[in-house]
Amino acid sequence: MTAEPRLVITYNFPPFSDASAVTAAKRIVDAGEDVHVVMQDLSKVRPRDETLWQLVAPFVQERHILRGPVQFLTWSSLESFIDQGLARLIAKGPLSRYDRMYSRTMWPHSHLLAGAIRVRSPKTTWQAEFSDPLLWHVDGKTRHSPTLPHNKMTRSLVRALPARYQRLLGDRPETLQLVQFLPFALADEIIFTNDQQRELMLGDLPDGRMADVVFQKSVVSAHPTPPSSWANLADGPGPEDNGRVHFGYFGSLYPNRGLGALLEAIRILPPSDQDRLSVDLFTPNVTQSEGVIKRMKLGDIVHAKRALPYTRFMSVAAKYDYLLVFDTQGGDFPVANPFLPSKISDYLGTGAEVMVVVAPGSELEKRAYEYEARVGDVGSIARCLGRAIRSRSSEVPRPVTSGQAISSSR
Repeated sequence: MTAEPRLVITYNFPPFSDASAVTAAKRIVDAGEDVHVVMQDLSKVRPRDETLWQLVAPFVQERHILRGPVQFLTWSSLESFIDQGLARLIAKGPLSRYDRMYSRTMWPHSHLLAGAIRVRSPKTTWQAEFSDPLLWHVDGKTRHSPTLPHNKMTRSLVRALPARYQRLLGDRPETLQLVQFLPFALADEIIFTNDQQRELMLGDLPDGRMADVVFQKSVVSAHPTPPSSWANLADGPGPEDNGRVHFGYFGSLYPNRGLGALLEAIRILPPSDQDRLSVDLFTPNVTQSEGVIKRMKLGDIVHAKRALPYTRFMSVAAKYDYLLVFDTQGGDFPVANPFLPSKISDYLGTGAEVMVVVAPGSELEKRAYEYEARVGDVGSIARCLGRAIRSRSSEVPRPVTSGQAISSSR
């Protein structure tokens, strides 16, 4: 029997748009091979972006869009995805027709379905990617999850694990433990997006020998950088040609990766720098952002705009002087920072200059960008902004300190 294209199990996938769907699409395009995809209908919780789908569509020979409850950790949602996925694939032929399989989480559904397929087709080579540490919240606290139910599906998955993993599940029988253990034990290759994420997740295992086995079959692969040609696929207007230096931010705003310190930094810039600065925030959080901007009287400098479809985002972003990217605030982790913002890979594909706001010791800091400031350090961000602004002109710089306050009626 001729092997089918690689099977891709990814709960989030175009045309539904979020960071996970973008990365899954870029992985497929980067590999440059045909695939069959099993995904979830996320129309109730995610926007559609047909431009993102058009980029990956030439490689998708077959697409199974499953419908059912969309919930992060309820077993009814997880099991619906597993059951429907198995049924759809088996209806087309034996699972063994797939030589290779790739799955990606978040969301946790993907690895559970992939694990169920591996149990039924042991010769299918499984490549599993973790986008983030599953068992940790972004602030460094333990992420607990619901207790596993005792049913036919969970029993079949748990029985497929080596005895040491089964004992660990007996001590902490939580859903996300199973989601992490299945790839650790059964996958042939595990992808982490950065070294600190791998170190943290392998540290979840209490036995150094178990961790070493997982390490030996793991690779670190940052989010793929899209080809520069993607910035030319759509026509998008750039910032207004008004003689200012234009900074762009594209993405959601979170409490742990927000722009509060950026806005405070803009307020303490010398008036000469303020007069040459323009910042556009393309975000789903427009109303919330506008309220903050208005309260801080920065409406002449900072503008909140609606998020753009992917190809328009690439086109528009390429026209900015600088693109802003923020690390998460450091949490209580045994490593410095296990998160690498996926947006940096898209920014690099635009060819625009990048200004990064980094946490100490993070993977983003290790890359040593020319324009770099510290997360939460208003003075550092102000100094970096000022240096970036002045690099576009010949004006002699004026010093900025964190204690310097410039009143503004803007």
